[in-house]
Amino acid sequence: RSTISPMPSAEVQQWNQLVAGNQQQLASGPVPPETTAWTGTTWKKTWPGVVASDASGQHSIALDLGNARKYVRDETKTDHWIADGLFPPCNYGNGREYWRAYGFILAWPLNVYNVFTDRPLWLWIAICFVQTFVIIPLLIFRWGKGAYCGWLCSCGALAETLGDEDRHKMPHGPKWNRLNMAGQVILAFAFLILLFRIAGWLVPGSFFAGVYESLFNKLPLLNYHFFVDLFLAGMIGVGFYFWFSGRVWCRFFCPLAALMHIYARFSRFRIFPDKKKCISCNVCTSVCHQGIDIMNFANKGLPMKDPECVRCSACVTECPTGVLAFGRYTKRREIVLDKIPASPVRMREMAEKP
Repeated sequence: RSTISPMPSAEVQQWNQLVAGNQQQLASGPVPPETTAWTGTTWKKTWPGVVASDASGQHSIALDLGNARKYVRDETKTDHWIADGLFPPCNYGNGREYWRAYGFILAWPLNVYNVFTDRPLWLWIAICFVQTFVIIPLLIFRWGKGAYCGWLCSCGALAETLGDEDRHKMPHGPKWNRLNMAGQVILAFAFLILLFRIAGWLVPGSFFAGVYESLFNKLPLLNYHFFVDLFLAGMIGVGFYFWFSGRVWCRFFCPLAALMHIYARFSRFRIFPDKKKCISCNVCTSVCHQGIDIMNFANKGLPMKDPECVRCSACVTECPTGVLAFGRYTKRREIVLDKIPASPVRMREMAEKP
């Protein structure tokens, strides 16, 4: 926590004069931007008042326009170190890069902008590492890839809402399944850029830094920022919602999904079928917007373990005979179904049991 220290009397007088001289503008007019200097003081707009820092940037005084409360805060305290680490100061917007907060939800390499930076943002690097290589693997191990893609990811949320009515338009078949590997290529591209980014940090201005800039920003049309983030994720991913379902980006191109496919190989999550109930109607496959041939598993009585599955539950809820159920394997390979079934048919069956 920041400590509040009393101001020397001479400084109090100086601040009082400064406030008194600008009282009217502070109370009714706009506060100058932080680059505007008033008698050697830099001003920042804040709530509920104004923060004025001295030229050294070491101390600041908060001017609460409600009760004129004054205090000095040490800029070197922990909260400022965390704020600078997560949201570096900038000369636009509200004075800090608060947009980086979406990195709390979108992990690397789905969101690369908190790692691919001019200088290392160590807090974000630590957060991204824990997200991508610790938290997400644990979630997938227990609940499958859908624990992130279906429950947390904002891209998936948009796909499950805006693009949900067109889920039956997702193409199926071996030819389309080959395109699933595009995400692995983009994942490799992201790791390659990461290597050049790290080398560029170690040797600023070097060949490695130049290659990083080219691959990430400057290469015409094929740089990562434009081709992956704007073209594939934005134009194709969202633009094709109404022609190829909402999961075009998630299924074919998302680099984080490609990485999670590796984690999913070790997951205990499965969709378990009751073979004797299957009537081979193909409803489950037709509503899968990840292009999985679910009926192929169901009418053979095989647990569905395709790593593309995002646990959207469409196949389970749409099955007219209640064939499918979410579950997992225990350490002893025993099948444990979810206590609350997602299938309406199975819900009715449970309700009818004495």
